[in-house]
Amino acid sequence: MLSLGSRPIKSSIRLTCGFAVVALYLALQANPASAQTADTVLFNGKILTVDKDFSIEQALAIGHGQVLASGTTAAMRKLAGDNAKLIDLGGHTVIPGLTDGHIHGVRAALTFGTEVNWIGVPTLKEALEKIRQAGKTQKPGSWIVVAGGWTGGVQTRGDAEAPSRRQALEMYTRNSAFMANDDDKRGTLEPGKFADLAVLSSDYLTAPVKEIGKIRSVLTMVGGEVVYADQPFAKLAPQPSAGANR
Repeated sequence: MLSLGSRPIKSSIRLTCGFAVVALYLALQANPASAQTADTVLFNGKILTVDKDFSIEQALAIGHGQVLASGTTAAMRKLAGDNAKLIDLGGHTVIPGLTDGHIHGVRAALTFGTEVNWIGVPTLKEALEKIRQAGKTQKPGSWIVVAGGWTGGVQTRGDAEAPSRRQALEMYTRNSAFMANDDDKRGTLEPGKFADLAVLSSDYLTAPVKEIGKIRSVLTMVGGEVVYADQPFAKLAPQPSAGANR
């Protein structure tokens, strides 16, 4: 066997090949999207991923109904396949699909007599005190159910207790997906999760408070497919099926 200094050449080749395989594996694990091709790319926008760092990106790459990656417009366009759909967001803001994670029927039958009722409670401080008091009478490990509290327009939060815009968005995306035991599939625009999203008519983070209620979706996608589109994205609207009007 030939040798190079004190190392056999064959052993050196084995080690080099081994390191190359390990390096390739780690690279793919660190950025799996780089090995995939996007069938849809949304770019030139403001993507609120609502991940743990509340990252805001320019573009989003989607493949087979799932988010592949988010980042700069240039980086995401490089992931686009030959026949990929490229959607110029024109600066519009994108948020994850909202999750309304609650149900009433079973709860009302099982816990009506023991649940904490917030109806008529004027502040968050008093509302939390009612929970503390209920905790003193509940068995360890049992759930304390809170029912309602907004009937008649009574606020449970003072102005200083109102959630921030970031907190409010997290409540109906990442947090509500967690409550629905579905946070591994939806709730944020992170790689591997469903590409459920809404493109908003105005920037949720900067619009005047009084205008937030007027914000609407101008493009809605579920599993990477457009299910609703309005101006300026009306041309992307899905066509009705042949038998839809029969």
